[in-house]
Amino acid sequence: MINILYIETGMGRGGSALSLKYLLDALDRTKYRPILVFTHPDADLYGFDWRDVEILRTPDGPTFMSIFTNVFRLARIINEKKIDLIHLNNDIDSQNAGIFAAKITNKPFVCHLRSMRSLTRKEKFLAKLIYHFIAISEAGRDFYIKEGLPPHKITVSYDPFDVNVTATRAIAPAMNLSGKKVGICSRLTRGKGHEYFIKAAAEVVKQEPEVHFFIVGEEAAESPGYQAELQRQVVDEGLGDHVSFLGWQKDIMAVISNLDLVVDASYLPEGLRRTIIEAMIAFKPIIATDVGPVRELIERSQSGFVIPYRDSAVMAQQIVALLKDPGRIKLMGENGRKYAVEKFDMFKKAKEIEALYDSILKNHDH
Repeated sequence: MINILYIETGMGRGGSALSLKYLLDALDRTKYRPILVFTHPDADLYGFDWRDVEILRTPDGPTFMSIFTNVFRLARIINEKKIDLIHLNNDIDSQNAGIFAAKITNKPFVCHLRSMRSLTRKEKFLAKLIYHFIAISEAGRDFYIKEGLPPHKITVSYDPFDVNVTATRAIAPAMNLSGKKVGICSRLTRGKGHEYFIKAAAEVVKQEPEVHFFIVGEEAAESPGYQAELQRQVVDEGLGDHVSFLGWQKDIMAVISNLDLVVDASYLPEGLRRTIIEAMIAFKPIIATDVGPVRELIERSQSGFVIPYRDSAVMAQQIVALLKDPGRIKLMGENGRKYAVEKFDMFKKAKEIEALYDSILKNHDH
């Protein structure tokens, strides 16, 4: 049995944790034994069903001494659990303790590259210590090669999704409305573009007054007051009867399945945006801003429109164009579904990661 330690530094309810959940669900448990460590002090350890995965917590902190302490906590876990390989599930900057724990225990390890932003001087130093990287798109791989990471140390593997998932919960009561429905599904973080989504909504209802807009997601800790700002904007735009805030939804597929189309308005240097793939799985067309690998995904799948970021006028135009063309909505939804099944099935993705693990362990042993 190969023991693998997964280190998750996020809050336990975001995209990185959900991607990890699907990977572990599909992992060959007759060969690999996963152990999961959360390092964020406020992480929700059971936000998702981890299905018999051993879960530990080693609260990290912002100071040098707290990071130093956590290195040795992780090293102790690595030794006690007889870990063979370590998988750092988040970007380099949040994985200081995991990187040094792997080095002092002489264990091979991989690190995900989830965003697409320039590396800091510290990250470039840490990157030299990392055994191998997993980029979640071709665009991400190409970006980090330009940042100086060696091409032979980067493997591309799209995040895994349950492409056969079905909605398991009743939709929020606010969605029990007639008329067409458009949604944006992401945490309320500055940079995700919700303010442009609201501006676009104001333009759309002038032409399509029966359309309702849904903002799905909870306010992020790093963006205090952002939800209140958005709610004031809704009032100022006269959209009180057209926009609903649904908060965090555990069964996001139940929400997406009840929309006519999905919008992703982010202008952050992000990697793979899960909402785009979830929309594809649910047969929904996507309007998404041209950031990170969006063009790679949408143009190849022919599942929606790529628009400039921070451009509410173009966003509104494309929303109206799609809502007036149900045939195109159906075709784009079918295209996206086909692409998602081919490229993002969690069992296919798990086989890719298992092959990477085996290659790393074989090379490390020699």
